[in-house]
Amino acid sequence: MRRTPTNRVYQFCKRKSMKKTFFRCAAYLAIICSIICCQSTQKNYVKENPEMDAKKKLAIKTGQVINGMTEKEVEIILGKPTFVEKREGEQQRWIYRLVEKGKNLAEVYTPESSFPQGIAYIIPFYYRPLEIRVDICDKVVCRVEEILSF
Repeated sequence: MRRTPTNRVYQFCKRKSMKKTFFRCAAYLAIICSIICCQSTQKNYVKENPEMDAKKKLAIKTGQVINGMTEKEVEIILGKPTFVEKREGEQQRWIYRLVEKGKNLAEVYTPESSFPQGIAYIIPFYYRPLEIRVDICDKVVCRVEEILSF
């Protein structure tokens, strides 16, 4: 095959396209691996602690934080907290901000989207909270708050 300027441009573009495709595939693979690793961490923790009660096992598998969990269990489910507030004695409050960066809070939640019932609003079960506050007393969860609106 004879090398002409047109063929050189074509070959160059073809190589660039392959690089883009490779990096896209690598990015997708990294995302999939991180999701699988997170799920396997939760499953492994449940398998490594068979003496744990059924309520905690179910909460860890579904990704919910409940009273009585240890700090390690909360970190397995939610990761590192966004903020940590020190309180008196051994008490702490771990705050997880779940609002996407660049989004206005008004865009994420509006009271009009809930259902008015008498003097209060019924919030649908599937609403994602904007913030989760976990109070830890003596290295065990003693209170969990899910904040829907600021």
